[in-house]
Amino acid sequence: MERVNNLASESAVVIFSKSSCCMCHTTERLFSELGVKTVVHEIDEIANGKEIEQALSRLTGRTTPVPAVFIGGRLIGSTDKIMSLHLSVVIFSKTSCCMCHTVQSLFYDLGVNIVIHELDQEPRGRDIEGALVQLLGPNTAIPTVFIGGMLIGSTERIMSLHLGGDLIPLLRSAGAIWL
Repeated sequence: MERVNNLASESAVVIFSKSSCCMCHTTERLFSELGVKTVVHEIDEIANGKEIEQALSRLTGRTTPVPAVFIGGRLIGSTDKIMSLHLSVVIFSKTSCCMCHTVQSLFYDLGVNIVIHELDQEPRGRDIEGALVQLLGPNTAIPTVFIGGMLIGSTERIMSLHLGGDLIPLLRSAGAIWL
């Protein structure tokens, strides 16, 4: 645990990652796009990586503890926590999907700032889609929408919430709109 704390304190932002983890790469890319200087420790590429992974598992309470983001030496969380802190609505989409365009248009029409990951244009899009299927099950549909870091669902769920009058209150509570 002491080794993790020492490494986590060596820079303002430290990410413990694995080179094969697509969610780790997504988190690293977010900080890079924001212009934040980070120190990344790829625990599958360092000598004592297994020990660090075990310590991170104890610290996070997760069997798969990466990515683990530390800011100012304090554990903030994984991709879901970082994304929920950074943005309110994330859509995993495909450019050729008309339902994806429909959902995106709805959010734009509501004045929501969304982040879209076009899986057919992302270099690791297939890996991300595979991770979504692992996370959400084999019936995972695109688009996949997260609001405030929580999985909401696909087109049917979003439209159902909107038509039932529950989407706008959900977006308000997530800080995505101020109407």
